[in-house]
Amino acid sequence: MHRRQRCSLPMLKTDICKLKTSPLTEAMTNEIVGGRMDLTTTLTDIYGTSKSITNFFFIRGKNALDVNVDDYFFDLIFNKHLLATDWWEPIRAIARHESIQSVKDGTGGWRIYNQFNTYDYVDTSGVTQAFTGTPNMSSDKKGWGIGQITETSYPTNSLGKRIVPTAAVWNWKTNVNEMVRITKDKIAIHNEFMGDFARTYGNHPSWTPPPAMWTQYGRTLPTEMWGAIVLYNGGGGITNIPVIKSNGVQRDIQSPITFNPGSGQWEFHDNENSYGRLIDLELKSNKTIKE
Repeated sequence: MHRRQRCSLPMLKTDICKLKTSPLTEAMTNEIVGGRMDLTTTLTDIYGTSKSITNFFFIRGKNALDVNVDDYFFDLIFNKHLLATDWWEPIRAIARHESIQSVKDGTGGWRIYNQFNTYDYVDTSGVTQAFTGTPNMSSDKKGWGIGQITETSYPTNSLGKRIVPTAAVWNWKTNVNEMVRITKDKIAIHNEFMGDFARTYGNHPSWTPPPAMWTQYGRTLPTEMWGAIVLYNGGGGITNIPVIKSNGVQRDIQSPITFNPGSGQWEFHDNENSYGRLIDLELKSNKTIKE
């Protein structure tokens, strides 16, 4: 009696049942991340005769419609109030920038809000790999989905590793939820940095509080928004500035917005990827977007 893709059969003992992933093998620790899956089962009958059976199948996801993702962002911001309403455009620009993929069918244009990849690819040996429908993973195998969520946003697990939860890899709503949470964390970090500068330079003759609004690249946004936008991509490449933390200890920080006691002016510093500039360009973009 034979049942497809099961690891146990009547009167048979299963010795081996394992899954191998391609092309995204080992992208995550002990997680299945999609693509072609080979199911190999070794069966032994009551007489000691063994037989191996291999079946293959595909694990793929399907992207949400752009309008559904926009509606979900709207609900989180305007109904659930998880972010200030002036984040409506910037956070969707971040999501577009992080998840956009070019259309590979020869018609041109772009697809946005890609939780999953939208095309197969031909590897260096000329073999077409089953890439379509696999989770949208960054080239460094750290960022996932619409928000390119990375493991640095999560605590170390019992194995001493940080990993992105499976739900954020496979569920676009969970990914967007995490994107909003991380954005709120970056706002908090920016405001912590502003407190550090006040603590460090508040008694300096040139001290002035940070401005509420900031104009950069010709775009005026709340100062904390510019700070959080850059920090969403990280502070890499920003010069370390020594400040006094709330515990009284001096520590270097990489803040996109800094106070210069010499000039008495606040200054903006984009990161090594010019991420603030990239999101500004995304807000101005007139790309041809396709579902």
